[in-house]
Amino acid sequence: MATFRFSLERLLRLRTQQAQQARNILHYLTEQRRRTENALHQLQHQHDTAQEEALQRGILHAHQLQEVWAYCQHLRHTIQHEQQQYEHLQELEQVQRLHLHEALKAEEILHRLRERRWGLFRQSMDRQEQRQLDEVAQRRKSPWKSASP
Repeated sequence: MATFRFSLERLLRLRTQQAQQARNILHYLTEQRRRTENALHQLQHQHDTAQEEALQRGILHAHQLQEVWAYCQHLRHTIQHEQQQYEHLQELEQVQRLHLHEALKAEEILHRLRERRWGLFRQSMDRQEQRQLDEVAQRRKSPWKSASP
């Protein structure tokens, strides 16, 4: 009996690996974006807290005011940097989503082609088996016909 062999099996495995790699990259980018988002929230909280504490202290000496201002300035720059990083990660994540979508589509096309070819193979095997059964049944009905050439 013939065995089914999909001629594009190597390509299918490659597409499956590419889709998995795209998933892994997307997962990594999503985690990085979430971490950046958390860091951004934490920095914003630190900035707000520093300003509130400075206001609650009341009268500050010049050097204390300068320290608070420098610290808040540092936090603003860090927040701005984290915000840019966050936006960049969002863009990368979107591009990777599109890449994953394309990889999954290519993989799905090959899976469908494989299923179609498997179905055709099964139909061919079923027809061949049916022909053999018909021949056996025909021979049993008329044994003298199978003896003649």
